[in-house]
Amino acid sequence: MAPGYGTTTFAYIGGSGISFRQNNNGVFQVADNLLEGIVPGSGGAVITCSNGLDSVHVTGNHAANCNSARNFFNMATGNVKEFVAHDNRAMDGTFLRMFDLSFTAGSANTLANTNIAITDNTLSGSSSGFAVLRFPNNVTVQRLTFKGNQANAINSSSNGSEGLLRITAATAGGFTLSVSRMEMEGNTASYAGNTICPLMFDASVAASSITLLFAKNNNFGTPTTPALTNAFSAIATLYEAGNGYPGTPNLITKQSAGNVTLTNSVDVLVVNKTAAQATTVTLPPAPITVGKPFTIKDGKGDANVNNITITPSSGTIDGQASYVMEFNYDSKTVMFNGTEWNVIS
Repeated sequence: MAPGYGTTTFAYIGGSGISFRQNNNGVFQVADNLLEGIVPGSGGAVITCSNGLDSVHVTGNHAANCNSARNFFNMATGNVKEFVAHDNRAMDGTFLRMFDLSFTAGSANTLANTNIAITDNTLSGSSSGFAVLRFPNNVTVQRLTFKGNQANAINSSSNGSEGLLRITAATAGGFTLSVSRMEMEGNTASYAGNTICPLMFDASVAASSITLLFAKNNNFGTPTTPALTNAFSAIATLYEAGNGYPGTPNLITKQSAGNVTLTNSVDVLVVNKTAAQATTVTLPPAPITVGKPFTIKDGKGDANVNNITITPSSGTIDGQASYVMEFNYDSKTVMFNGTEWNVIS
């Protein structure tokens, strides 16, 4: 197949699915196809692509009644710079999972500057999980976006622990996976089995792998296992226990004595101490999301006597070292503009 080709707006009834091999780099696109009653062979999928590709787009496809216990989409290809999966539907069948993506590194043993977006896809009836991303050595992912996906009745009890999103990495030779920014937002999952983990990092994913992780406004329902498994402290501090259950902003309430240091995943802090006491709120240290709002609220109604002092971890807030809240029941929203903190409301 020549660079830039794919298949669009076809109906595939029966058979073993769509399979593409590309040896000349270029763009692979599968869009707006109907796939009915597909039965892939062993190790296959309803849609499969492999070999060297610069860009892979899988959008608007609808698979139904594919009773094969295989994946909807398999990929095993090197040097991918962009992967996009948007608005695909896998319904009324028995699927292993929606996406199984192996980002192979090729002879250079390197995969750099990759962007991955998996958005607004729907899977009903998976027997394992929704998506598995398998990375080789020396991988740099600039941005990993996982938003608006819906997985109904997933059940990983017979296929190991997967759930909604699982990330694995190679360990040979001490090479690393580096994800500069990961966003997991607005996803929904329901379950029909055990050992469910909405977000899982294998032990092969090192503590330094994910620079920024934003997980918010998800509805993970009631998973058997906590939201994060095989996690390390660097990620756990960004993805706090209450985030995303069930799709509300990440709100924390300070009731005990002492001061508060916010993390980048917090949206709202309510200061409502049992014992009256002034409070210092330290804003998140770098790395900070530019433009992300943080709201601090006097929930006890005594800021006039017990001031709430907002202090950056470094730098200034509106040109000052700190900002003092001194009105009862006051609230302030602040954001980092890339240079300093600003009070915006």
